[in-house]
Amino acid sequence: MPSQFSSASGSDGVVLAASEHGEGSSDELADSEKEDSGAVTGPEDEGSEQLDEDEEDDVDPDFEFVKNAPLIMQRFHAHGEVSERVEAEALKLALHGTASRTSTGARRNELGASVRDDDDDKRDDDERKDKGEEGAEEEEEDEDALLQVYHDMLDKLDKLHAEALELEQSIIELTKASLSSLSDPPASNERESHDRADDDPADEPSTTQRKQSPRSQIVGVIAACLPVIRARKSNLLMAQELIDSALENLSISLRMESLGLE
Repeated sequence: MPSQFSSASGSDGVVLAASEHGEGSSDELADSEKEDSGAVTGPEDEGSEQLDEDEEDDVDPDFEFVKNAPLIMQRFHAHGEVSERVEAEALKLALHGTASRTSTGARRNELGASVRDDDDDKRDDDERKDKGEEGAEEEEEDEDALLQVYHDMLDKLDKLHAEALELEQSIIELTKASLSSLSDPPASNERESHDRADDDPADEPSTTQRKQSPRSQIVGVIAACLPVIRARKSNLLMAQELIDSALENLSISLRMESLGLE
């Protein structure tokens, strides 16, 4: 009986030891799997993050060209129409003045005629004094309105000149980027064209070369806008000088009239 108990106890001890050993092995295996998974997934995550950063840094020049070229041409034509109209208005204003200037002179003549009528009819001096004060106030308002017309025109010309500078810079940047991308094709395309040339020297040009030809023509059309926009800038500056001179002459003339020197 004691021998049987000891035998059973021995077998239980063996089973217990085996189970403990198995649990220890499973724990070690789980830990090793965690370490292996961490070692495998870590570089992949870093690689994916690096790939995303590279994709953000690499901007397709074709996409930028297709997006910006139509917008720049629309701005170019719209700016040309507005500039032509404003320049014509500025030239007319500098040469002929405003309709308000004529109405002001007519009003002064009417005021003088009324004074002469008052003298002839021998009206009261007080009434003539009131009319003179009212006429002086109207003249001051008219003078301010006249000068404001010239200041408004200068603001328009200055705004158009600033837009011309921005448009010129946009055209320069677009043409430079496009010409750079056309002159430096990808290495894969160079190898492809080289392989085709080895296979058949009379083979057609690559797809990239066929696409570059119309694009280079479009770039040439956009680049041809630069002399036009620069001529606009010169015209706008000349119009500003004309308005400045006309404004100065008008200010002197109004000042002399107010002093009774003219």
